[in-house]
Amino acid sequence: MRKKWLILPLGAALAVVVFLAWCVAEDARQEAIPRARVLAAHDRWNRAVYRFYLARVRCVRARDRVDQLTQDGAPADDILQARADFEAARREAETTGRECGAAEGEFSVASKEYLRAYFQRQEASWPVRLRQEVRRRTGW
Repeated sequence: MRKKWLILPLGAALAVVVFLAWCVAEDARQEAIPRARVLAAHDRWNRAVYRFYLARVRCVRARDRVDQLTQDGAPADDILQARADFEAARREAETTGRECGAAEGEFSVASKEYLRAYFQRQEASWPVRLRQEVRRRTGW
C-alpha cells in the first residue's frame, strides 16, 4: 500500500522537473531571438558597406578612364560613353550609400533594443524577474 502512494510524489517531482526544464529552454529561446535580430541586421549592414565600396571603386575607375581618354585625345564618342559609364557608376554609389546608411540605422536600433533588454534583466533581482516572468507567461 505504501509503494502505491509513493508514486504520486515521484510523479509530481518529475512534473516539476519537466516544467523547470521547459522554462529554461523557453528562456534560452527568448534570449536568442533578439540576438539573432542583431546579428542579421549586422550582416545586412556589412553587405551594404561592401556593395558601397565596390560601387565607389567602379566610380573612381570610370572617372580615371574618362580622364585618360580625354588626355589621350580619344574620339568624342568614346569619351561620351566613358562619361555615361561614370555617371551611372556615380548614381549607383549614391544609391548604395543610402542603403548602407539605412542598414546602419537598422543595426543601431536592433543593438540598442537588445542591450536595453539585457541590462533591464540584469538589474532586476531574481524575485522581481521571477514575478515578471510569471506575469509574462500567464498574462496576469
